Amino acid sequence: PPRSAAEMDKERAGRDWFGVQLEVTQKLLEAETRRLQAMESEFADKSSPEAALLGLRRLAHKRLQTQYEQLNKEYEDAATGLIRGKTMTRLRSLPSIGLKTTQKKRSSIFGSLAAKEDGPAAEEEEEARVVGAHSTEIGLVAQPSSDLTLKSGRVVSGTLDALITRFTPTDAYAPDKLFTFTFLVASRIFIRPFELMQRFLEKAQVLTQASASAVLAARFVKQLSEWTGTFPYDFRDERMMLPFKEITTLCSAFDADTKASVALLQRALFKQLNHLEQTESRIKRELELQVKTKNETVTSGRFKPEKSLRELCPAPEVLADQLWIVEQERFMAIGPEEFVQAITKQEDQEVSLHRAAHNIEPYVEWCNRLSYIVASEILQPDDKKERLRCMEYFMQVGVECLKQHNFNSVMSIISALNMSCLARMKKLWSKVNQKLLVEYNKLEWQLDPANNFGNYRSALRDLAAEPVMPFFSLIVKDIYFTNESVEKKLPNGHINFEKMWMLSDQIAGFLFLKENMPQREVKKDDVLCRHLKTMPICSEFELFNMSVDAESPKKEDQSRTMERLRRLSVNADEAALEAARARSRNSISPAGPLSAGLPPSSPAFFPPADGAASAQASSAASPEAASTTAARANTG
Repeated sequence: PPRSAAEMDKERAGRDWFGVQLEVTQKLLEAETRRLQAMESEFADKSSPEAALLGLRRLAHKRLQTQYEQLNKEYEDAATGLIRGKTMTRLRSLPSIGLKTTQKKRSSIFGSLAAKEDGPAAEEEEEARVVGAHSTEIGLVAQPSSDLTLKSGRVVSGTLDALITRFTPTDAYAPDKLFTFTFLVASRIFIRPFELMQRFLEKAQVLTQASASAVLAARFVKQLSEWTGTFPYDFRDERMMLPFKEITTLCSAFDADTKASVALLQRALFKQLNHLEQTESRIKRELELQVKTKNETVTSGRFKPEKSLRELCPAPEVLADQLWIVEQERFMAIGPEEFVQAITKQEDQEVSLHRAAHNIEPYVEWCNRLSYIVASEILQPDDKKERLRCMEYFMQVGVECLKQHNFNSVMSIISALNMSCLARMKKLWSKVNQKLLVEYNKLEWQLDPANNFGNYRSALRDLAAEPVMPFFSLIVKDIYFTNESVEKKLPNGHINFEKMWMLSDQIAGFLFLKENMPQREVKKDDVLCRHLKTMPICSEFELFNMSVDAESPKKEDQSRTMERLRRLSVNADEAALEAARARSRNSISPAGPLSAGLPPSSPAFFPPADGAASAQASSAASPEAASTTAARANTG
């Protein structure tokens, strides 16, 4: 029968929700590919232990690639169904690449980055000024050249050397905070941080001259303070610390005040680095626990939780509180430089194996995991009434998360309820309490993908003064889109600094959210949080199989449903066998990457995407077990 307009809108919204996640997964795969290429070129002629680390990175890359390929295959299938007019309601499809509308600015800790608005006449009169490398903020021009272009005192473009010179203070000029932040964000696209620090050291040799003043030394200290305060991850590289120490030594030689400022700067940096070490160590321990249970899927019979999540935490508002805590731990661990690190496309980009920050991937992994937790908890019970109670429970959790402005958990819950294994269960949906269904529809409206998530972005602006847990994948997508849609260099070879202003504005918005996210007065439930992070989850094949067992397909949908189940089974078997072969080649255990020194947030620890099926059960899989699984799917 023909579908109503409301059903078609619902289907379109479901596709767009999942489309954002697929795009982010694709970009993370591209970043992982660049890291692997960098490692292969760096360790091509070396033996252990570097060769072992290279093998682990290849395995991590393979698993992430499998995740993306399976996701993409499902999207292509859904798109084919759309063309033929046979797509089921809420089924995924291809994402919409690009944004429909221009993102509106959100206030940040650096103020508005938008250019000053002038009238048409003023714009006609205003012309870009081309100045030399020794220009000042008030427009005093020395040695005019074509190295740097300004407009209304704002950098528009320039060569890398000219931008580095503008980043360097002099007796007559101190770079403003806004330019400093933007340059530190953008420069790593063209030059590695430790190389920039070395260039900054060369500029600092002016402090050895007899004419150098304490004012100049203080300005160098201020620039270092901006750098260490906003991008502390850079200073975990020894190649950064050596020139950093030389510059601070030069500055300390001037007067007692400058020396005290340097000491304060160093203490603050070491405190930040120590905090980062503790945070990563905690996340590593949590991932080790997760890896131990990752291959023990619920339907394998090797491990079953004694209690469901609803039994362990009956109150939805309590679970919402704990979800905020877990989200905050992941969100606060991300550094602003990680966004640029992920989008950089330099062929010779060097990646630090042990010290580089990789916190974006674990956060995206958590979003995927939460969706699978919700779907697994709803479909596991054999009793129909219990499945209904579980579905209503997670709807209530979503409502409580929205009250707390935890948009990321809300999106994970919505994504789970729109997974094909749950969306097809119309009998189950028809029994949901109508009042609760109205509240759930409000959640979907709030995060409606229409108009580039216009409802969500409007709410985010209205909540500028309150703590907010944003929809993280959309932040990543916006930054990627800005990077891909605007050229980084102009035809004359200048760096397009207008693009850098756009990137820094978005990253500054991310930092603003971190700055305005105080610790909530909620006690952490260690048992519940541990359960959320380590509980076994079902693969897509397991979820869809339980869905079919719980609610048989209609006669007109039976052939398509069983074909989908068979395809999921085949994909699951292929992924399991490939993972087994990869483990055999690399001779690693499930916990190998952690014990071998691979960054704990490697994509090797991603849960399987909706379509990657039981890659997580690969350690328990065997050719005999794979054959049994396929036979079950074929017989329906």
